[in-house]
Amino acid sequence: MELHHLQKDPFLVLINNNKISRDVWKFITDKNLTNNARAHSFDEMWFDYKKNDGFKLNKNNFLRFIRVRGNTEVPDYVYHIDCENDLKNVSGVFSFNDKVFWSIASRPYDRAYINAYNNISKVANPGRDYKLTDMIEICPIHLNPDDDLYEWIYLVHSLRKTAHQYKYTLRMPLPLHLAKKLEEYVN
Repeated sequence: MELHHLQKDPFLVLINNNKISRDVWKFITDKNLTNNARAHSFDEMWFDYKKNDGFKLNKNNFLRFIRVRGNTEVPDYVYHIDCENDLKNVSGVFSFNDKVFWSIASRPYDRAYINAYNNISKVANPGRDYKLTDMIEICPIHLNPDDDLYEWIYLVHSLRKTAHQYKYTLRMPLPLHLAKKLEEYVN
C-alpha cells in the first residue's frame, strides 16, 4: 500500500487505542512503539506482527500518526499538591516521558468535581458524588523529523475543546468523538 499526501498540508491520523484497533493493527502496542530506536519516526508501519501487510513511509510523506488512549489503561488522574499539602486542580498537557503525554481536561464547575478536590473522602461520605476530569494518553507514533513534537501534542489536546455544541471538554479529540457517535448511531 502506498500513501501520498500534499507536502504543503500535513495530515493527522488519530488512532483510538482500544482492543478492537489493537486486534486489527498490532503495530500500535506499547511493546512495538517503545522498541523503536528513533523516537516518533518509523520507516514502515504494518498491521500484523509478520510485517506482511503494511506500508513504507518516506521522508516526503506528510502523514502523522498519533495514538490516543482513554480507557482503564490510563491513570484516572494526576494530582498536584501545593506547598500547603492541598490538592490543586490541574489541566493541560503533561509529559510522562518523551514518548507519552497526558491531556487532562479542565474541571467543570460542578459539585461532584469540586468534592474530589476538597479532601472530602468517599469513605467518610459514601453518599456524595465524586468525579475526576477526563484524562487521555497521547503517544506520537510517527512524525516527520522537522515537526515540532509539542505542537502536534497540543493540537490533539486542543481537539478535545473544539466542539462548540458541548459545554465542557470532550473525553476524546473531536474526530474520535464524532467517530464514536457515528458508531452509536449506526448500531
